[in-house]
Amino acid sequence: MIKTSRFLTVALTAAATLSLACPSAFAEQERVTLHCGGPDLGVAVLNCAPASPEKPATHSCESLSRADDPKVEALLGLLGVSAPADSDVGLTCAPPGIPG
Repeated sequence: MIKTSRFLTVALTAAATLSLACPSAFAEQERVTLHCGGPDLGVAVLNCAPASPEKPATHSCESLSRADDPKVEALLGLLGVSAPADSDVGLTCAPPGIPG
C-alpha cells in the first residue's frame, strides 16, 4: 500500500485538472516570457504580465490567463489559493532558460 501526503494528492489533482482544462499545456508550443510578482505554485504563478525592459522576465510559461477564467479558478481552488479576479496567472511555468 502506498501512502501519499495531502500535498501530493492536491498537486496531482491540480496537474490532472490542468491537463484536462488546458490540454495544450503539455504539448510542444512556444512559451510566453513573463514578469511575475506573485508566488510560484508549481503549476501556476500569480501576478504575471508580459516581460519588458522595465520588468525583466522571471518565468517562461506555456500560457497567460486571467484569474477569473473558470478553469484557472478551479485550478487555484484545488491549490487552496485565491487571487483577485483582475490578476493574470502564468500556467505551467519555469524560470527563464530552464525548459518547462
